[in-house]
Amino acid sequence: MFFSLSFTTVCIFTFLTAFLIVCISTPVIIRVARLKSLLDEPGGRKLHNESIPTLGGIAIFSGTLISFSLFRDYLGLNDVRFMIPAILCLFLIGLKDDILIISPWTKLLGQITVAGLIVFFGDLRITSLYGVLGFTAIDLFPSILFSVLTVVVIINAFNLIDGINGLAGGIGLISASAFATWFLLTNNIGLALLALSLAGSLLAFLIFNLVKPKIFMGEIGPMITGLILSICAIQFIELNKHMESVGNFDYWIRASPVVAIAFLFLPLFDLLRVFIIRIYIGKSPLVADTNHIHHTLIRSGFSHLQSSLLLYLVQIFFMLLAIYFRDLRSSHLLPILLLGAMLFVFTASWYEKRYCLKC
Repeated sequence: MFFSLSFTTVCIFTFLTAFLIVCISTPVIIRVARLKSLLDEPGGRKLHNESIPTLGGIAIFSGTLISFSLFRDYLGLNDVRFMIPAILCLFLIGLKDDILIISPWTKLLGQITVAGLIVFFGDLRITSLYGVLGFTAIDLFPSILFSVLTVVVIINAFNLIDGINGLAGGIGLISASAFATWFLLTNNIGLALLALSLAGSLLAFLIFNLVKPKIFMGEIGPMITGLILSICAIQFIELNKHMESVGNFDYWIRASPVVAIAFLFLPLFDLLRVFIIRIYIGKSPLVADTNHIHHTLIRSGFSHLQSSLLLYLVQIFFMLLAIYFRDLRSSHLLPILLLGAMLFVFTASWYEKRYCLKC
């Protein structure tokens, strides 16, 4: 190499490169999408009143993958095997859905295939749950099934929460920043670069999506965000297990599975909540509706911006709560998070019944 950069400088450049790629490419994508009429039209359960381009995920995909690949190769790092092919496959699935529309079951099958690629062939697995639901060590076959399920659930959690301006992008940015911070503190540079690439891309995307949306994520953006964050979450859990086994307790987190859940808490809890509601009323869990928490806030009179900012604060609160109680057992911390989430939902539902403007 002709010159050498410190890890800190590489991390900063990774974030900035992803940010700049999205900033530069998004206006071009907007123009092309409008020329080709690749727009999300208002109506039905849609919460916007004008036609908006839907290919913002292309910019997020490009910024994240180019920035990460560039600086990972510069440092000569090894990372999760088959991760880049998995991201490319999911990108193609999302692109087809954005342009031609595919059925929910077909999309789910594609997500399972992508998850299997990195879990089975890339050996990205959750091998212990630290006592959550009574499970500690997990045998190989259940570990593969549970890890595939984890990846698919997180992908869909971000896909389903992408319902108002800036929500999926902002929550993804918060989650990626949290993972990046821990990976940096524990000197896991490759994973830190992955999370920082995503964070830089999402921050730039919010410029075009949060206040007055000029473009939406489409299907590509939330699915890519969910896939990368699922990789970060599984690695976070497994690295904490390794740190415990070798006696390295610097930044070790005892309740790592539940803290990983907390880093993704709002999307995961909202997915669980709407799936329970849909099954209870006899609907398919994959059929879209207006039972998400952001719909509750919109019906209560909050604007898109106000709803997203409020839910950012909720996500940060649960992250900080989990970090504060990180030395508890996982089986003790999880009920605390669920109790807090149910209290928030109860408060939001009460507020909606009292102040609902669109009931």
